[in-house]
Amino acid sequence: MKTLGIATKALFKIFLPTLLILAIGCKPNETVIEKTIEKPVDEKIVKVDETMTDAELADSGEQLLTFTTFPLAEKAFQMALNKNPENLKAQFYSEGFLKVYTVYKGILTRIKPFVRKQGKLKELENLINSIPNVPARKYFLDGAEDIKTVSDLQNFFFEHQQNWNGFRKWLIKNYDKTLTLNLDPLFLLVNVGIEGKYACEMIDEGTGKAICNYNNVFQKKLGPADLMGLRQMVGGMVLYFSFFTSYNLEGFDKLATLDPDGKLSAKQSYQYLVDVNSNIFTLRQKNLLRETISIGSDFSESAKYAIKYQKELCPKGSQVTRQRAGFLFHDGICVASDTETDRSLKMLEQVLSGPVKTALVNRQGQRVETNVDFLSWFRNPTVDLKTIGPAEFDSCGRVSKLGDKTFGGIFKDKNAEDFMLEPDAGGAYCSQPMGLIVPGYNSNTTSQ
Repeated sequence: MKTLGIATKALFKIFLPTLLILAIGCKPNETVIEKTIEKPVDEKIVKVDETMTDAELADSGEQLLTFTTFPLAEKAFQMALNKNPENLKAQFYSEGFLKVYTVYKGILTRIKPFVRKQGKLKELENLINSIPNVPARKYFLDGAEDIKTVSDLQNFFFEHQQNWNGFRKWLIKNYDKTLTLNLDPLFLLVNVGIEGKYACEMIDEGTGKAICNYNNVFQKKLGPADLMGLRQMVGGMVLYFSFFTSYNLEGFDKLATLDPDGKLSAKQSYQYLVDVNSNIFTLRQKNLLRETISIGSDFSESAKYAIKYQKELCPKGSQVTRQRAGFLFHDGICVASDTETDRSLKMLEQVLSGPVKTALVNRQGQRVETNVDFLSWFRNPTVDLKTIGPAEFDSCGRVSKLGDKTFGGIFKDKNAEDFMLEPDAGGAYCSQPMGLIVPGYNSNTTSQ
């Protein structure tokens, strides 16, 4: 099962908080000046202490958002909110995207037991040794070795997912606000290609002081349309993590060790997983599957908004760049307003409301109309996927029968097998012979 190997690699890739999603657009009829500080300016001391106002603390926190000083930035935003819970900039950073990444505190220590079991501890130690001796290093190491199992890992990702969803809800709540941000491009990974150095270096973490220069600070404005676009991208992250957090996956790590090259048949892999964990594929109490409907509805409304205001959001057409100078995504929000787009939006609205009749390609390669409820799992999540999944296998070890012909309510005409199973399941010819013999799991010469 090569899917597991890909998934496992994906899990490790998203441990390091190096990708920050900041999104698109501009508010109709808004004007803003884009400022790139290019000439040298004097370095200055940026401080964080109780004598400062909430606005000063929020500004300091923003200036300290670099890889070397972001722990102090986190402290500054929290102090600003303690003084004034309504400070919008501090909310945006502390309750928004910065909170998304606070789950990574101590992660390089927390993950050690799991990585050790996978035989990858040396790779992790090499990564740790490559991190410069800055406060961020301490931040990522400051934790207990508590992630030992796949379930622990799923709990970590669920916390991450919850924080993304919290950010999305904050953006919805503050949809009509306007913010001006001063960004260090090397930290935020925007405006890639600009040469420069990190804006800040820590002087004394204890007293809350750093030295900063602003030769590479970019000022960008986020209006209502920016916040609208941003929450679509954040919603995408909530959906992405559902793959890792919704169902019990304990045992996949053992399967990856047993079959690293994916040579086992579907029957062998499935049987092994069920044997090592009888609760595998059961719905986890901690899941956000039902949020999908809300995310889809919000996407539909946002798309219609973008189409309505194309003259303001994309005045020069999609081929023109930098037509939104001063906004974070200066190339604008360009959405084609044509028959195909209208058809897609209508289809999305139908999918959100319930089953739709659509044409799908069946196992014989024919396009057949059938009734499908694409979001059935999200409206009423299946408690145990084993009850709807493989029920029988053919002589090649491929799935030949499903436990539920609607596959959890998705295929309303009870024809899931026509569209989900491989062609000619049950035949005698195996195009991909099994190259890995595992005692007890290679009995694929007869069908169940």
